[in-house]
Amino acid sequence: MNVSDKVLRARMRLMLLHPHLASSVARLPMIEVEIGSWCETAATDGFNIYWNPAFFEQLNEEEVMGVLAHELLHVVLAHIERRGFRDELLWNIAIDHATNLYLIDQEIVLPLNRLADRHFTRLTAEQIYDALKLSPSLAAMVSN
Repeated sequence: MNVSDKVLRARMRLMLLHPHLASSVARLPMIEVEIGSWCETAATDGFNIYWNPAFFEQLNEEEVMGVLAHELLHVVLAHIERRGFRDELLWNIAIDHATNLYLIDQEIVLPLNRLADRHFTRLTAEQIYDALKLSPSLAAMVSN
């Protein structure tokens, strides 16, 4: 199965297995980016999901579903709009922890190279951001 078929299949399975995400999955266009472009893994601008075939090729179908759910939650939870004037890199770290911890609690499989420090369990993205901002050493430790 080629990578585009794997992404399509994972998208359909995500809709069937997690109906609470189905309308978001169906609504957001999936845009394949060129290998070596600005997007090394996956990303969202709140209107589209961008995905890099080189990254997705390395993942199994369950992990692809997890990455798609991750990007969808950024949109559903309005992470882009909620950033405000916060530092972009630190905010991205905080929202990734919040999103991934939620998905893990929902038993959605994610790639192993994810941000999901259990210190932040049940905290909002804003609370995680504040904790990271107050402790640069913590931010460095949990961003790896």
